[in-house]
Amino acid sequence: MVDYIVVGSGSGGAAVTRRLVDAGAEVLLIEAGPAGWNAPELADPTAWVSLTKGRYDWGHDYAPTPAVLNRVIPIPRGRVLGGSSATNAMMWYRGAAADHDWGPGWTFADCLPAFRASEDWQGDPQPDTTPPPNPNPLPNPNPQPDRAPPTAPLRSTTNRQDPNSPPSLSVLRSRNPLRGTGGPLRITRSPDPHPLALAMIEGAFQLGIPVIDDPNGPDNHGAALSNLNIANGRRWTSADGYLRPILTAPNLTILLETHALEVLFQGDRATGIAYLTRGQRHETRATRGVILCAGAIETPRLLTLSGIAAEPDLKRLGLPCRIAAPGVGQNLQDHPLLRALNFHAKRPIGPPRDNGGGAILNWKSDPGLKNPDLHAFPVQNRSGVPAIIDHYGLTGDLFAIGAGLMRSHSRGYMTILTTDPTGPLHLQPNFLSDPRDLPPLMQAVTDMMDLAETPAFRDLFAGFAAPDRRLSTPELETFVRRACSTFFHTCGTARMGTDPDAVTDLRLRVQGAQNLWIADASVIPTIPTCNTHAPVTMIGERAAGFILEDA
Repeated sequence: MVDYIVVGSGSGGAAVTRRLVDAGAEVLLIEAGPAGWNAPELADPTAWVSLTKGRYDWGHDYAPTPAVLNRVIPIPRGRVLGGSSATNAMMWYRGAAADHDWGPGWTFADCLPAFRASEDWQGDPQPDTTPPPNPNPLPNPNPQPDRAPPTAPLRSTTNRQDPNSPPSLSVLRSRNPLRGTGGPLRITRSPDPHPLALAMIEGAFQLGIPVIDDPNGPDNHGAALSNLNIANGRRWTSADGYLRPILTAPNLTILLETHALEVLFQGDRATGIAYLTRGQRHETRATRGVILCAGAIETPRLLTLSGIAAEPDLKRLGLPCRIAAPGVGQNLQDHPLLRALNFHAKRPIGPPRDNGGGAILNWKSDPGLKNPDLHAFPVQNRSGVPAIIDHYGLTGDLFAIGAGLMRSHSRGYMTILTTDPTGPLHLQPNFLSDPRDLPPLMQAVTDMMDLAETPAFRDLFAGFAAPDRRLSTPELETFVRRACSTFFHTCGTARMGTDPDAVTDLRLRVQGAQNLWIADASVIPTIPTCNTHAPVTMIGERAAGFILEDA
């Protein structure tokens, strides 16, 4: 018996666990995957694309629809200590302040203290601490990497003679009240950006798009070096930051390769978790409560298997209804990513650096918009879904740009097809189902082709590869449908709110239950215009505060 059980060790779960343990609570953390400490493919920041469908991925797919030319789209989700923070592209990005207006108590001002508490922003480094020894059951973690060196002035290996080049792209070590230092998650910018990253920033300037110092600063409209969860050339996961320092804490137990089966109840009060480990079913009780942090796919599944879902769904599966919750599995959201625009390179562009990108670009598909709706990043190699690679036969020296819609309107759903806790699911984001999503993505293709033809790319760009030429309007639409993929930002499937269909209230308590909380991407009501790692970490930080206040 423990005080709290946390299911899932990803961005939200690691944060919740750390804050509860630091407060003196006895915590059991259940993780479906292995530790992954010694896996070189997880440590290598440039290897994240190859992790899809591998040992550390849940292996999920989005179901096909005519809107994406009936293609199956893999949706990677991390199944390892640290969750998707151990398998993602390491982008630390909070979006626009307006993105976090999710209801009373959920404005950006409300969320900022949690964002800052999570950050160890490179602009103000803190001293290293010696990592703790490794207890059972986590075998042989890698030594804690050294802190990244202070940022040097940004150095370009491209020709900067064009008079339209921005006057300065130096990285400033400012003390920004919007940023945090000394928190668990190390956040850095490249000390030596790839020429492709620099070309994106300079090319954006030449197109009239602002150059900004920090996309997590007061304004995210413009081009900038990426904020990355990388330290000394290695990935820095939520497990590295939040969990590694407390591995020897006497009030923390971690169960790896352990699958949660259902939430246990006494009346309407959550009292524990049933789980499967080494082929055997076990139950552990929690005196103060259960926190579900298994992600926007596995948390709704676990709720459903525990009798918390829409009554027709439970009846179809032959499960008793504990709490009628019609919002479980609904409101599935993800950002559509075009993967990708490819370009012939004048010469090999060299080995990848940083996360294989290193810069981001946020801009508006329509000048009348208040905030950017489009987002792009460079790819230091070819990039494409199979349909793009097959259609254009991409060979030779290439580089790419991934571009997507961060202010998407399409909504989908997920359906649990069986009571098997590892069985198949029907996952449907309904990409491009809302007609408002297609025109901005078509504009993104045109804009990124314009970017490649700016003077900033003159030492890199040798012609279009995919698309292989300028396209007519019907051809642009086909390209978008053929290239549409996922940003890996699944969220919204157990949303917070004040209405009857909301799965949790605004303090992340499951409605109709006591002592049961959710702290992962499933509670997000409206997808923010950013990568979801930072917002979900913030949610985990805030959830721990709510739980401790309510204890």
